[in-house]
Amino acid sequence: MDGTAFISILLWNKETIQLLGKTAKELKEGLLEDAESSYPTEIGDLKEKKFMFKILIKDSNINKKDNVYKVVNFTYDDALLKEYCHPDLQDSLNKSTFECEQSYGEDKLFETPIKNNISECGTLFNYKDIYQE
Repeated sequence: MDGTAFISILLWNKETIQLLGKTAKELKEGLLEDAESSYPTEIGDLKEKKFMFKILIKDSNINKKDNVYKVVNFTYDDALLKEYCHPDLQDSLNKSTFECEQSYGEDKLFETPIKNNISECGTLFNYKDIYQE
């Protein structure tokens, strides 16, 4: 994760089917057919929805600054989101505006209220309790 409080995640077919009802190949084919769109329209359906992702953090994510994390599992169960998400983070997720903007080279960085609460939220739950593999 960088200073923006956002991460890039990688969903394999299993998770893509569970989340969007289509395989990655089907999404790509639909995108090729719709030349006007820069991303599959199904992804737009996820807007304003909340999820909790179990991600795999590899050595390359830490030591080589690889900013893409593989999703191992996810949930959108509202009860679990409320139970395991820090209240300050929950409030931040309900806000859709950024408090301030910073520039780092050519990239723009945004500081949000969740920046200070991410670590607190992550320590509140044990993945083994949430996901049965």
